[in-house]
Amino acid sequence: MIAPLRTTLAAMAALALELGIHPIIDCPAQGYTPVDSLSPIHDYQFNYYRERGQEWLGHGPIDMPTALAESSNIYFARLLTEHIKAPAFNDLVDRFHWRDPVTLFQSRDKDGREMMIRPIKIDQAHANDPYALAQMSIGQGTLLVNPGHMLLLGVAVANHGVIVKPRIHLLDPPRNLRRVFTAETAHQLALMMSGVVSDGTASKIQIENLPVAGKTGSAQNPRGDSHGWFLGFAPVQNPKIVVCTLIENGGSGSSSALPVAKQILIAARKLGYL
Repeated sequence: MIAPLRTTLAAMAALALELGIHPIIDCPAQGYTPVDSLSPIHDYQFNYYRERGQEWLGHGPIDMPTALAESSNIYFARLLTEHIKAPAFNDLVDRFHWRDPVTLFQSRDKDGREMMIRPIKIDQAHANDPYALAQMSIGQGTLLVNPGHMLLLGVAVANHGVIVKPRIHLLDPPRNLRRVFTAETAHQLALMMSGVVSDGTASKIQIENLPVAGKTGSAQNPRGDSHGWFLGFAPVQNPKIVVCTLIENGGSGSSSALPVAKQILIAARKLGYL
């Protein structure tokens, strides 16, 4: 399954941290578009309030930790189009090898059959197409991802910026694949994702005596209800498990994918993995 994904906001935050960019950005109720003739990008609260006959007043000026906790589309769209820009975004895609398949399993018999994590579908970002760039920043438009690659993003945050080679057999030794950002960036992003759990959209995954960091997401689906996503890890200070859940047509990530991830973490603790 590949689908748009707003948990890529965590990747945008990592890229901004790497570049030393952490601006305060105004996120008004009326939304944002870099191209006046096209529909504005709104924060999810805009539609939530409108469906209930209420008025959304907007976040106003907010910082990056708040934007991640609130899953602000406007913040990260403006962050990428106005501050990070297309070349740095393309570098992030190349650094993560998102366009490449990742070997999940290779048989030991003579034919050497492989099981692969499919590559992410993502176009090259161009400075002369800021609307497409804004859409990609929030995991929409031409960006289609899968749980495997998003799991590796979570691994990088939990593992000090280093992606570990996926493995199925527990007897296979762990092996680092590549560093995608610095240990300090991973630390700062982990703190932000902890804030998403303590004060943001992932608060329902709080588990007693188990600090969790995470990010919810929902992906617009032209053929039905949105897909729900969750990406997270635990314990925050000494991560042992990373989990990524996708519920097709599940609606919001907090109501569909998050409860599944929570049960996985609870089961992992009962089995002694945490």
